[in-house]
Amino acid sequence: MNLFYESILGLIELLANKLRKNKKVRISILLTSSILLFFDAIILFFYNDNLKDYQLAICIFVMLTSFILLLSSLLAFSEDPVSIKNPFEIELKKLSAEREELKKKVDYEDSNSENNLFNTIQLNLNQTTEYYTINKSQARKSFGVSITAIVAGLITILAGIWFIYLNETITASVISIVSGVLLEIIGGMYFYMYDKSIKQLNYFYGKLEKMQDTMLAIE
Repeated sequence: MNLFYESILGLIELLANKLRKNKKVRISILLTSSILLFFDAIILFFYNDNLKDYQLAICIFVMLTSFILLLSSLLAFSEDPVSIKNPFEIELKKLSAEREELKKKVDYEDSNSENNLFNTIQLNLNQTTEYYTINKSQARKSFGVSITAIVAGLITILAGIWFIYLNETITASVISIVSGVLLEIIGGMYFYMYDKSIKQLNYFYGKLEKMQDTMLAIE
């Protein structure tokens, strides 16, 4: 399931970046997918009982395809390259390219020159910024997973209590409540990781400020 989800996200990202290069095609796909999605929803809502199995399957396929195209065309209006799976990936690529250029400058310039010292500080700043970006990405992931786990755990616990109220089997209720508690524990662990990531962010942010002050002093 996770592989399928990643594949869909990758497809949307690929389409969005392709459509960014062609405005006419982007607008055409946006309008076409919107119209198809609208009429397909009407057919499924009002004429669902009259549809045969293969017709229903076609409608669902058209709806999903239209939704993917619509989302891709909307994302394609972004001025920057689209990155759905990891929004920090583009920023890290830029930092990596910048670091390679700085390394070349440091290698080829005179080690005693003032420019070389400035480039070295810039290189250190680039590396620290990269660490900061990575930690920020990890912090967001930890926070998202923790919230998801806690909400899912709460729903599972409530479902277990509801099973008891409905006089369902005690086994199903116990399994549901125990699963919910485990999810809450997992959510708490991710919150702990989030707290650690925030502390790392503050540490690297402090280093960034010091390096920027040093660069301003040199200038």
